[in-house]
Amino acid sequence: MKRLNQVKIAVFLGAVFLAAVAMGEHAGVLLQEGIYAEEAEGDLDKAIEIYTEITEQHQDNERIAARATYQLGMCYLKKGQQDEAAEYFRQVVSKYASQKVLVEKAREQLEKIAPTREVTFMSAEPLKFEPAPWVDGEVMEVRLKRPAGGEYGTIIYSAQSNTLDDNNTWQIISHMYVSENSISQYTFVEAEAESFAPIYGQTTNWMGDFVADYNDGNVKLTVSTEETKTTRDFPVRPIAYDNEQAIYLIRRMPLAEGYEGSFPIFTVQGGTLVECRIEVLGVEQITVEAGTFRCYRTELSILHGGTQTLQHTLWFSADEHKYLVKYDVGGTATMELAKIWQKDKDRLLTFENEEPHFSVTMPPEWRFYSYASAGPQFILQLIPPEVKAWSLLVWQKRGTDPNSASAMTIAKADCEKLKGFFENYIADETSWKEYKINGLEAAQYFATYQEKGSPLRKYTNPKEMIEYRTYIVDQSNVYWFVFRIEKDKFEQSETELDSIINSFRANAD
Repeated sequence: MKRLNQVKIAVFLGAVFLAAVAMGEHAGVLLQEGIYAEEAEGDLDKAIEIYTEITEQHQDNERIAARATYQLGMCYLKKGQQDEAAEYFRQVVSKYASQKVLVEKAREQLEKIAPTREVTFMSAEPLKFEPAPWVDGEVMEVRLKRPAGGEYGTIIYSAQSNTLDDNNTWQIISHMYVSENSISQYTFVEAEAESFAPIYGQTTNWMGDFVADYNDGNVKLTVSTEETKTTRDFPVRPIAYDNEQAIYLIRRMPLAEGYEGSFPIFTVQGGTLVECRIEVLGVEQITVEAGTFRCYRTELSILHGGTQTLQHTLWFSADEHKYLVKYDVGGTATMELAKIWQKDKDRLLTFENEEPHFSVTMPPEWRFYSYASAGPQFILQLIPPEVKAWSLLVWQKRGTDPNSASAMTIAKADCEKLKGFFENYIADETSWKEYKINGLEAAQYFATYQEKGSPLRKYTNPKEMIEYRTYIVDQSNVYWFVFRIEKDKFEQSETELDSIINSFRANAD
């Protein structure tokens, strides 16, 4: 039985398996089947299987997913497995704050369960680190793929040093974007350079903001969602690593044929301690977009409460770099290395397209992902840190119809179409303007609208949003920037967004 939301050693797991959502009616039937199995038949294992299916496949129905999560906690409590039960009750509190009755019940159950115990892990072999195999500023771009083929997203990993205050640390950063449901996630972990012990960890995604402060055998976890903010301490002995540094942790191990090791991980999104066991099974040659690599084939087993919950296969290059070349998530999805490059953390980041030829420049901490849409459009997803905005640049051939006569006519026509797409989409009449961007005709406006959430998470109250659009045309092409951001954050981000827009250059023909 897979409990995919329970332990997230791979940063993208939550996104991969939530991309396809099912109908709420089916979820309701499943919930009744689970309750019947639990309460009428007394078949806890069958009930757990049903509730788990709901939590994995029906996150679009928050009420039912929350109830299934709570019932999972009750099932494990009845089985005498308090650690597992507490984990699900904590998920109810952190993920489903809008379900106030269930949250209160979950808190009551947590109060009855014994306080979190200090946890130690048995290692198959004492954990030993080698010097970091990556260079300062290394960037690994991996693509998310389906087993049958087809790319649907990216994760861009970065490693950079920090030597402020005579305290040498590594900062491990990831930007994720999944095109289905427009899922974004940002993670940041700062760890001591030599010991690689975590100091601070942050994960920000559609569920909320998860911040972990590591200090003296304790993790202080703060979870901020739309409705609530909670803080809780987790004692750990002697150490626990942040789950978002796990891939880099493995890269620092003395990988070789026959190597075995284990390490403790704190999952910031679940508030759970798990044990990860790694074994090098052999050496294989793997070909991916980035090239052909001789790799260590490794098996990663994840254990919770002594029970194995997940098993994945990873391939790391058998050279001095130990790149993550491929990651197979149990046959359900893969990550494959697409590109490796080095970046100066203080230098602006520029994307340059060949045909049509244009470029755009972003702040150093931003990333980008280029992909083709289903139609004649091509999309450059602009990925900011901390998921502070949804951003993209689109380009396509310019039409010959009247609505394509100028940048302003294109903007006006699109604005009318968007009124039927967004809730209460109202263009600010004072925001319309025509101007030049590096010699090219441009038009710009912003509109307010209400966002009710996505299939992955519905908001208790609609969010007041701003969509900021800029259209640029040359003789053959039209390009447009779209930024969507919470209304109360727009003013503080406008200058940064304008700097990206005004950096645009194209060879006008």
